[in-house]
Amino acid sequence: MARHFNLFFVLLVWCFASLSHAQQNPQKEAQEFLLRHKQRLFEQFRRLQAERAVTDYGAIDARYYELRIAIDYTAKQISGSVRARFTATRDSLRRFALDLDDHLTVDSLLGAVKSYNHRNNVLNIELDSAQPAGRDFEVRIFYHGHPRDGGYAYFRFDEFPEDGSPHVWTLSEPYGASYWWPCKDTPRDKADSADIYVTVPVGDLVGSNGLLRSVTPNGDSTQTFHWQERYPIATYLISLATGPYAHFQDYYHYGANDSMLLDYYVYPRELGKARHAFQEVPDYLTVLSERFGPYPFLKEKYGMAQFAWGGAMEHQTLTSTTRVAAWWRFVFVHELAHQWFGDAVTCASWQDIWLNEGFATYAEALYAEQRGFGDYPPGPEAYHQYMATKYYTEEKTIWVTDTSDVWNVFDKVVYHKGAWLLHMLRHVIGDSAFFTSLKQYVTDPRWAYGSVRTENFRSVCERVSGKDLQAFFDQWLFYPFYPIYNYQWEITDQRGGNFRVRLTIEQTQTQTIYRMPIDVTVYFVDGSDSTFTIENEQASQEYTLSVHRLPVEIALDKDNWILKEAYGSYASAQAAAITFHTIYPNPFRDRVTILLTNWGYGQQELQIVDILGKEVRRLKADDHSRNFYIYHWDGKTSAGRRAAPGIYFIRPYPYLAGVSEKIRNRKILLLH
Repeated sequence: MARHFNLFFVLLVWCFASLSHAQQNPQKEAQEFLLRHKQRLFEQFRRLQAERAVTDYGAIDARYYELRIAIDYTAKQISGSVRARFTATRDSLRRFALDLDDHLTVDSLLGAVKSYNHRNNVLNIELDSAQPAGRDFEVRIFYHGHPRDGGYAYFRFDEFPEDGSPHVWTLSEPYGASYWWPCKDTPRDKADSADIYVTVPVGDLVGSNGLLRSVTPNGDSTQTFHWQERYPIATYLISLATGPYAHFQDYYHYGANDSMLLDYYVYPRELGKARHAFQEVPDYLTVLSERFGPYPFLKEKYGMAQFAWGGAMEHQTLTSTTRVAAWWRFVFVHELAHQWFGDAVTCASWQDIWLNEGFATYAEALYAEQRGFGDYPPGPEAYHQYMATKYYTEEKTIWVTDTSDVWNVFDKVVYHKGAWLLHMLRHVIGDSAFFTSLKQYVTDPRWAYGSVRTENFRSVCERVSGKDLQAFFDQWLFYPFYPIYNYQWEITDQRGGNFRVRLTIEQTQTQTIYRMPIDVTVYFVDGSDSTFTIENEQASQEYTLSVHRLPVEIALDKDNWILKEAYGSYASAQAAAITFHTIYPNPFRDRVTILLTNWGYGQQELQIVDILGKEVRRLKADDHSRNFYIYHWDGKTSAGRRAAPGIYFIRPYPYLAGVSEKIRNRKILLLH
């Protein structure tokens, strides 16, 4: 039985590799930066977490933070205070706790405080009176010290690469904020707003979240920058970037009379490159806003600040980035997409990290669809080519079962297979329902600017599409690998120009049986094709297709909307041979046309022989469509003379053992 393997992805890999070396190496480097960056962060967290007790915060809801930090570059120290407002979530609240690294020293506390102690990286606070549920109360914590970075990040005293000028940058994902300021350091509890005051030497700039409200000289060679974030924000998304940056601005015009500030802080030596690269940012915003809804922080800004971490980080309204080159555009798109998925709605648990990283990775493919990718112009092909670069074949699951292992939390499965889940969901529920779901998910009042889990996203998709998607999400989130389809087809009936086709599909993977709609494309003898969508949900399932032209091949999911392998074959015994379909006219005088299917032997020659078996002429195919070949004979011999009238036979040439004997030679009659 001849078999033909669906090699779509092999071809995609070849096509992708054939793009220019200059394009692909930077693109690969950019993607590796993203993965290594997050893995290093979580490895740091895991190592430091071993030193820390699990914080019992008590019944509090974080409402507001005011950070006041003075930076001493020479001593590599910070000093300042945090004023924090909380709401008691149960009656008679007398004690609560915050996270704060032991390498920082608490000087004093003000506010509704009776006493406190700071040990084991936890600041335990006893209130001066019992707080009833629903009441707001404030504390102000004065502290100082050298924030440790453990050789990684969180709070880093660093130097500009061109001249060694001192500067500071922060990167607090996943639980690093408390290594430089006291807070309830969990993504499950966002503060409603924050004010950030940073004092640095005159000549330095400070980039941070939200809008810059003021720069105040202090009369002692320092100045204080006041940044104000009025959208809810997770502690790990609060950031600083300080130093003698080159600074420039632009605007994103999202309406005839409306615009938003674009704010950039880069190393002075890279200013020219940054101006060139960042001129595309308004277009990134346009494309993603069309797909996800308005940028979620329109009343403030979007910007980027350069740092030395070796990756990029989606700090709210101010992404931190290592590179400022145009070839990092898909990294810039990825980080911008996080403003919707990661910042506006934030995964409540690291088990659901795909809600951040899978969505941002899929945004890259959507940008490729709208603006092209490599040599592919905008459109479906660029989109599918980009998704092919995220093809995931390994055994890990999107849902992270063990969050203590960094290689699980930020493994490429949450990026790549997470993006494929969205790609498949788009096809399952259709473009209209899919993009409506994305927009409603971000803006749903139950969790907008809050924390989310996968079931929140699924519930929106089910409401919009009207479909039960429990099985879809379960099979792709909780199981490794993907379906492997083996399929056979054969023509079971032919009446006139109507054909009945039997298609059998088996799922041969060892894990769960997948329930998926599958596009089945039938290719016809005239070069046309037709696509049917079937529901497949069994280990072995049979379908009957009715078509009105002679089918010559069938393909499963030709556009690759499913993460899969697919192997197909023609079930008839004739599939191991060459099948003649039509010889016309017969008898003939001037020219006869011969149509056949050839399942896997290349462009087979035909041999015209007389009744004695002597060769008269050999024919090569004049045309073909997929496995269907067309030959013509003008009634002449190999020498170019008119053959004698009479009976002739057509057979394949050369003779193929095990094949040719299965083919019934066809008889033709040449007239005067």
